[in-house]
Amino acid sequence: MASTGLLHPSRKHAGVRQRRLLKWKRGIPLYAMLLPTIAYFMLFTYYPLVHSVVISMQDFNLIGNRPFIGLENYRNVLTDPTFWADFRNTLFLGISML
Repeated sequence: MASTGLLHPSRKHAGVRQRRLLKWKRGIPLYAMLLPTIAYFMLFTYYPLVHSVVISMQDFNLIGNRPFIGLENYRNVLTDPTFWADFRNTLFLGISML
């Protein structure tokens, strides 16, 4: 009598797990070759991005204490009238370069 897998469903899933594990093991050298590229992007792209967000939420000084002030810097910029004039000029120059 042929087995349909209904009596022992764990055997069916064990075969699927073994095939997935085998595929993963075959791909290890490829993942190892991708590791320097991933490290490069993490170091030179994502770390500076995250660090700049952290700095933007501090009362930043090169030397000394850097207290966390939250969104205060953003409020100051958005309420500054010269910011909007500069923003408009930047948009104009950016669009005119197209």
